[in-house]
Amino acid sequence: MTGSKLKEIFTWFFRMTEEDHRASEALGAVLVKDLVFRISIEAVLACLWAACGQATFAMVWLAIVIPAEFGEVVLEQLKKRDKKPGDGYLYGQFFVSLFGGGTWAGGGVYLWSTGDIVLMASGLLMVVGVTAHVTFKYSDWIKGAIVAAIPPLTGLLALALMPMPFVMSVPERILIIVAIGGLIYYMLIVAVADVQKQIKLKQALAAASEASRTKSIFLANMSHEIRTPMNGVLGMAEMLGRTSLDDDQKEMVSVIRSSGDALIGVIDDILDLSKIEAGHLELDHQAFWVHDLVRNLVITSELSAHAKGLEFRLVWNEEKPLCLEGDVLRLRQIVGNLLSNA
Repeated sequence: MTGSKLKEIFTWFFRMTEEDHRASEALGAVLVKDLVFRISIEAVLACLWAACGQATFAMVWLAIVIPAEFGEVVLEQLKKRDKKPGDGYLYGQFFVSLFGGGTWAGGGVYLWSTGDIVLMASGLLMVVGVTAHVTFKYSDWIKGAIVAAIPPLTGLLALALMPMPFVMSVPERILIIVAIGGLIYYMLIVAVADVQKQIKLKQALAAASEASRTKSIFLANMSHEIRTPMNGVLGMAEMLGRTSLDDDQKEMVSVIRSSGDALIGVIDDILDLSKIEAGHLELDHQAFWVHDLVRNLVITSELSAHAKGLEFRLVWNEEKPLCLEGDVLRLRQIVGNLLSNA
């Protein structure tokens, strides 16, 4: 590997992006959430080791691992207080991962070196446990996973290669090496699969975002193309209303203007598509006469009904005009859709 390639990898690793910050924040939240569970497990393990004659190791290990666990909490609290966390917090996450993982892996290696079959099994499970922890908890942050994998991988290699306190044949040594190598291989396979999954999810998200952006541009263009001729229609209706018209003609012009205004309102909603998709569409509050709203809808619906050979009638109490307050445009759309469906 050339020097320029190494420099490129080094630069990529230590140049933190917004994606790295989001992944680190999500990881920190998960680790803090599991803090009580992890400390409880560690306290139980220390008690068991003390009961097995490893009291000194248990106290030393517990004195190291507990501060490492609370390091996550301190780091998260500092990040929350900082309105714009810098890259230093991510490097701090690296250190906490190395410190905590190294404590577990180092403890496992020590127990493996005792030669006691029970303690050796316990040590092996510790190293395997921290390996699984890194594989699954760090799957969303590649850089964090690389750093956090250093202690367990080192521990696994130490288990495979370190001298045993008892006589071991060559086939037995090879069997241990193959078993631990298989565990490392499995961890890498799972990690690669998680990375590939994350890449596919990001690609799908990018494609969906691009599709949404394209849709918004299309709707904005179409809305503009519809608004232009509609403004012409409304302008001509306004001029027509100023000419000498009989009552029926004035009523027709009023319906044209009312329907055009409703369509302009719908176009405005389309132009504000981002609010609609986010569920933040605001309703207008204004006073309106229900009679005027219903009259315009009746005229347009009556024409459609007669064209289909249907009779359309409205029973209305003219003596009790009703004035309401609300979004007349939305109400017009709802009632108009109900009439059209009927």
